[in-house]
Amino acid sequence: MRKPFLIFSFILAVMTGAIAHAPRTLAQDAAPQTVVLDSETSEGRGRVLANVFFTLQDEAGRPFPDAAIQSAAVLLEDGRQFPAAIEKPPYYVALVIDASGSMSAVLPNVQETAVNLVNAAPPDTNFAVIRFDETISLVQPFTSDKAQLLAAINAITVADNGTCLYNVAYTAMQALEDVSGNSPRGAMVIFTDGRDEVQRGQDSPCSAYTYDQLVAYAAGRTVDIPIHTIGVAARPDLVNTTALDKLSASTGGIAATGNPDELNELIKTVVATVSSQWLAQAELKPGPGFQRATLLLTLADGQKPLGGSFGFYAGQDYRERLGATAVDIGNFRYDAQADHFQFDVALTNLPNVGSLQIETLDEQDNVQVDLRNIQSPSSVQGITLQTDTLQPGERYVVKVTPRQKTGEVVRLESGAPLTAEYHFQYDPPLPLRLNLTGVQVADEPARINLRSLRLEDDAATLRLQVQLQNAAGVTGLNGRLIDRATNLEVDNFPLEVDSTGTAVVPLRIPGGNYTLVAEALDANNAPLTTASYNFSYTQPDSQWVQTGRTLRSNPLLIFLLIALLAFGLASGWRGGLGIGRRQGRRILIPGLNMDSMAGQPVVNPLVDGVPEPVILTLISSPDTAVAHVGQWEITRFPFTIGRENADLTIANDRHISRQHARFTFEGNDYFLEDLGSSNGTFVNETKIAAREPVPLRTDRDSRIQIGRTTIFTFHVVPPETSPEPNGAAAAAPTAVGQNGAAR
Repeated sequence: MRKPFLIFSFILAVMTGAIAHAPRTLAQDAAPQTVVLDSETSEGRGRVLANVFFTLQDEAGRPFPDAAIQSAAVLLEDGRQFPAAIEKPPYYVALVIDASGSMSAVLPNVQETAVNLVNAAPPDTNFAVIRFDETISLVQPFTSDKAQLLAAINAITVADNGTCLYNVAYTAMQALEDVSGNSPRGAMVIFTDGRDEVQRGQDSPCSAYTYDQLVAYAAGRTVDIPIHTIGVAARPDLVNTTALDKLSASTGGIAATGNPDELNELIKTVVATVSSQWLAQAELKPGPGFQRATLLLTLADGQKPLGGSFGFYAGQDYRERLGATAVDIGNFRYDAQADHFQFDVALTNLPNVGSLQIETLDEQDNVQVDLRNIQSPSSVQGITLQTDTLQPGERYVVKVTPRQKTGEVVRLESGAPLTAEYHFQYDPPLPLRLNLTGVQVADEPARINLRSLRLEDDAATLRLQVQLQNAAGVTGLNGRLIDRATNLEVDNFPLEVDSTGTAVVPLRIPGGNYTLVAEALDANNAPLTTASYNFSYTQPDSQWVQTGRTLRSNPLLIFLLIALLAFGLASGWRGGLGIGRRQGRRILIPGLNMDSMAGQPVVNPLVDGVPEPVILTLISSPDTAVAHVGQWEITRFPFTIGRENADLTIANDRHISRQHARFTFEGNDYFLEDLGSSNGTFVNETKIAAREPVPLRTDRDSRIQIGRTTIFTFHVVPPETSPEPNGAAAAAPTAVGQNGAAR
């Protein structure tokens, strides 16, 4: 395995010397073109600063790594040009090295390749070195110091642990995003065998993230971060090439193996990409509104590449008017939250203006609806226009007239008043309305399941009819049930509304009087508006009453039941016929003496899908009330953690959101979901994505971090040690909910 890498080192040395001459050859063979990758603009006094990130490519899309640019300019759509300065922007590459047990035989080769990549890159390239197995370690933060980078690469050692590949790729992408922002200045190179597993050969994923979640996160970025993969292992058949190829292809990267030609192409691509990155900076003086611009370049050999276009928005008029007197209205905008208009008035060559007259007229009738005066205005004066006197849907015109310090209107040479006008329409957002037009408790009749010989009792559900109006900012609905007798929250659940506006929620509460509170939530999980409805709920009849009622309604079931019981007794059935609810409670049929039949009672097992108890053990938290309890047993799902109205309320940790995270149980698996919190949720030190449930391991403890300072361990109680309802474990601590009430 080492021999191909030595061959690659020789090829790389030849390639490195050839790269410096490649741009000249390409420039002679193909006409270059300017490709704008991204642009950023910021407005200041008298100008707009534009940062334009671009690269030079030939017609086939190949980069010109070190093209000599003689000059650059930005051309606005009105024909004016502004000079631009050219420089190399910082570029960031994360070297992610698999140091799990499966890499022990090839780690020296991996280190050698990583060193060669660092040496081949331009001197100002910033690298970070990340080591991972089941955990993630930042060996070297981003730096361009090659001595530090080479020392960090060579210091990596192998540990006999699993490989959490998707966790580290997700974390490295977050680190790249932190340092490079939304600009196209980052890439990732992963050295691994491509297997996400706890132990080689076993189908047991190590990462909390899945491949789909990783790709979805990468695709959600404004600018892509390419993930290049180098698949290496002791034998080629041990590399999961399918996963690595898909990961690279889906993010715009290159997948390579230990083959020297493939490594050569990958290194060449990374180096060329870094070398072909440019940044043009220009101070522009555009007119107001959306602007189209073109970046024009002139190369040292006289070529003028095809210009790259970009767009930006100017909040006001920055154009210079030499010798002219003018007043302009720019950056006119409506603030929906404050319900008022804002705009800027720019005064050109008017040093002696004493005041501005701001007049608002009805456009149709030319009737004045508002008049105000701004004393001693600045050359760019911000104005706020209130809407108290405006009518929704009507059109208006704002007229701005400057006055001299003597009070006289400023006039043009023609004698006409100097005035600026702006026409607009007042369209305030309609208020958000959430209504519960119908709330109904549905109670299905009980049925006898003859196949399993048990009563399937009625499933109570809450059926809601929901109406939402003007719901542009609503991203979700949530429901809460309040017990009116205690004024405590007894259930919390998302509301899934179908196309008819109907939501169906299972009832998991005892009989009583309740208030249903429906909340419309924004993107930050904060309530925008609420609606409530009071209702009463009577629990279904006992199982024996239901059985009798069902049998009376269908006498044929009586004969079938008698026949089945007789057949069972004649065949020597041991045990009793258990009749239980779907919720998994185990009961014995009254009247049957199990001890006399079999020497010990026989109980039906739990229904499949019922979760084992989960233990949350506190490691640290600034909330002393929570620290005093220390441990919680969770037996009901979903189970929420938050600062307010949660199953586990942590009120004195300011880093925890009101509804922060939620444990769920589905398909015999436990999941943890971040509910859009401000400070995030972490599983084994890896931040999980919001609104994407992550499966939790059941064969070992998981470290759960809620926000920044509250940390738990998550532990599933094995079936043989699960506490019985009336056993010794009944005295274990229970989960604490709202206001400290036990759940």
